[in-house]
Amino acid sequence: MFFSFNESRSAVDAKSPLNVVFFETQEASPHLETTLELAQKHLDCGDNVTICFWTAALPYREPWGDNQSPESIGAAFRKGCEKLDGPVRILTTLGLATSQEEFLGQAAHDLPVHTIEQLKNTRWRDFDLGMGIVSSLASRFKVPSFDIIEHEQLCRDAVLTCMLSYEATLEITRSAKCDLAYVFNGRFCGPRGILRALQAEAVEHRIHERGCDMFHYSLMTDVPHSRTYIQKHIRSLWKAYRDSAESRRSRARQFFNKRREGASTGWLSYTSHQDHSVPEELLRSHRLVSYFASSDDEFLAIGDAFEQWGFKTQAEAVLALIVATEAQTHCHLVIRVHPGLRDKSADARKFWENLKTHERCTVLTADSPVRTYDLIDASDLVVTYGSTVGVEANYQRKPSLLLGSAFYDELAVAHKVFSTAELAEFLRNPEKWNVHDETGALMYGFYSAAHGIPFEYYTPSTLFSGRFKDEELFAAPGRLSRFSFGGLTEKFREKCRRIFGELRSVADPRR
Repeated sequence: MFFSFNESRSAVDAKSPLNVVFFETQEASPHLETTLELAQKHLDCGDNVTICFWTAALPYREPWGDNQSPESIGAAFRKGCEKLDGPVRILTTLGLATSQEEFLGQAAHDLPVHTIEQLKNTRWRDFDLGMGIVSSLASRFKVPSFDIIEHEQLCRDAVLTCMLSYEATLEITRSAKCDLAYVFNGRFCGPRGILRALQAEAVEHRIHERGCDMFHYSLMTDVPHSRTYIQKHIRSLWKAYRDSAESRRSRARQFFNKRREGASTGWLSYTSHQDHSVPEELLRSHRLVSYFASSDDEFLAIGDAFEQWGFKTQAEAVLALIVATEAQTHCHLVIRVHPGLRDKSADARKFWENLKTHERCTVLTADSPVRTYDLIDASDLVVTYGSTVGVEANYQRKPSLLLGSAFYDELAVAHKVFSTAELAEFLRNPEKWNVHDETGALMYGFYSAAHGIPFEYYTPSTLFSGRFKDEELFAAPGRLSRFSFGGLTEKFREKCRRIFGELRSVADPRR
């Protein structure tokens, strides 16, 4: 991960001017504007810039961004390119022979794709094509499991997109010198194919993603969902940053305090609807053990880069926790269902709504108004399966227990157990529930508040819209289409009810 654009560019082992290639498979804000920002900065350096804009050339498009009407594809991109100062080579076709595209189409059609597990393990051209497909579809449907057969055509479109992206990237990098390449995120089907081709050809590359907030972007050499890679840079940023130690600690505390207040930092806040204290009967519990759930579909979506340890799935961890707390009469278990599930399908909520618990177990549903941070304060032990709450609990000076991987699991902020037996043993001995030193939490908070490179040419107005060189590229904020993907009308109605309810609350403070 790089601290500046110049640091990233200087790391390229090639003489100026550099031959730089950008790969775009999606037309969505702010990622399109990030590509244009980087293109302009390379033009400012006198580099040769090529942009491969393949959104219309690929059969699968992610369900976000300005992509709902075929006639609108490319409009924002063209508008943005007109604002660039300097010559840019633009490629909107894949550059593959018709016979090659036909061969790939047949290969995608013939590839066995019957179950999620089978797809996850599917490799092609010796790279993990299947995980890119699973990642795209899990993000689309927002459920931890989905029927591949029911969505077979969509799945095969994603397979073909990954294959085409891979082969077209090889063609580009082999036909002309490429000193540096850029791709967004690296986990979705199109970007996955591009990234694996760049790695196969040993092409210097950068993955761009959001930074600490909407005013920053990040440049990295590994996918942003690699927990070991991210934690390496959490530590390096803490050590290398120019600010004093006290300034770093102050910024970290500001990050956690803003989270507690419900502010959106680098992403949407899920706690703004919570306005109730913890019920009195829970406060009277002898030992209050609180489990804060994560979104299962997100674990599936980020895929193999996360390198899960501990309990294999969140469901397995939760069921083990229910059994373990039932055997400990000094414990009362509270399960706080992730509030983001309010806006997801019935399938996504099914596991939580059908949990079999015991008399000393309370389930707070996704739409419960009980404040998450009040529950942390009231807890004697906070348990998570990767949720950010685990590191926030440490910052709030509460014992934290991890049952699975997290982006802070190497920062010494939480206890870790790997099995049902270890979990039972830990719960039997409250004297072991000590609070770890807060240094790891402060490192995490500082990284969350500071990582990334500030935009120079792009001015965001929201997390999903803004102006590139004073020009709004999209006719409407790209985020709007995300509310209706997958045809989940129930989810759309729920989100509308929530939004209008919040608007009424703002309009009438007495509500």
